[in-house]
Amino acid sequence: CPGFRNHFAVKATPNPYILQVLKEEGCGTDCSSIAELVLSEEMGFKAEEIMFTSNNTPIKEFKKAKQLGALVNLDDLSHVDFLHKEDGLPEMVSFRFNPGPGRTG
Repeated sequence: CPGFRNHFAVKATPNPYILQVLKEEGCGTDCSSIAELVLSEEMGFKAEEIMFTSNNTPIKEFKKAKQLGALVNLDDLSHVDFLHKEDGLPEMVSFRFNPGPGRTG
C-alpha cells in the first residue's frame, strides 16, 4: 500500500539486531520514552520513520521527539496546550482516539 509504514513498538523488544531487520524491511519505530527515541536515532531511523506515543510525558522527551522530527502521537487534548506553551507544537501531530467503552461500532 503506497505511503503505508508499519511502526514497531520498541518497548516490546528494544533489541538493536531486531530493529535493524525491521529497518531493512521498511518498518519504522513507535517509541514511548526518550531511551527508545535515542535507540531509534542510533539505529539510523529518520524523522518520518519514528513515531512518539507517550503518556504522562516530561517535556524533555517531547523536545527530543521534535528534535528528531518524529511524528508525535497525542492521546490527551491537554497536551496540545502543554506543548504549545513549553516548546511549540511540532509541524505534524496525530491523535489516538478512544470512543469509550459504550461504543459498539
